[in-house]
Amino acid sequence: MKRERWIIASDALGTVGRDVWHPETPEETAEAWARTLNAKPKGWGILDELSEIRSLVDAGLQGMGWPASCVRLAVSKDKADWGAFGQGWRVIEGREEVGDGEMFRWSFIWIEDAAPALSEAYFLGKMAFSLQAIEDHLEKDDLLTVFHHSMRLGLYQSEIDVRRIALSYAEMGHKYSVKSNEGAEKRRGDFAPHTKSVLSEMARLRAEGYSISDASAFTAKRGFGKSKEANRALWYRHCKKLRHTPDR
Repeated sequence: MKRERWIIASDALGTVGRDVWHPETPEETAEAWARTLNAKPKGWGILDELSEIRSLVDAGLQGMGWPASCVRLAVSKDKADWGAFGQGWRVIEGREEVGDGEMFRWSFIWIEDAAPALSEAYFLGKMAFSLQAIEDHLEKDDLLTVFHHSMRLGLYQSEIDVRRIALSYAEMGHKYSVKSNEGAEKRRGDFAPHTKSVLSEMARLRAEGYSISDASAFTAKRGFGKSKEANRALWYRHCKKLRHTPDR
């Protein structure tokens, strides 16, 4: 039986592929299909799944300037110093001691506190904590806690995905609203002299005893305003105080 690796897609974080098995004898056909349809290699277990997820979480964290998900850190005692790209923290190896003004922290606990709330790094930090919790509680056969944190892994990933999409649409909506308001303001400015001319002419006719309907029509005939109906609506909208006589 021969194995062939098919690459489905790849990017900067890695590749997605599958193993395809080709039988060399008729007796191997069933087993070849079984191996091909199985998404993971033989013997693949939950710890392998966790390792795969952790590698993606680490790639995200380190790409944004934060430490990997399970390393020892010496962090500043002043939280104001904390930030990405080594601001207020450093990775310590082996038995290395923390210095003056520093304290020891595991990265999977610290990142959630250090990263800006609701940022991608914040949720990746939460994922790092849940990954560690799953590993720890698997050793204790505490499957309820394992299940709880497994569900939270999906929740945190959904938070990242949904927020990324929703925020992009929110930003688009805000830009559209700003442009729309700017356009409306410009139109109001452009039409201000026109509006004043229509209202002034109608006010003059009303003072001479014309009804609102007749004043609207005469004003339109004289080239002020789009139409009788538009002038009438403009009058009611802007000159309610001038409606001191009943319309005939």
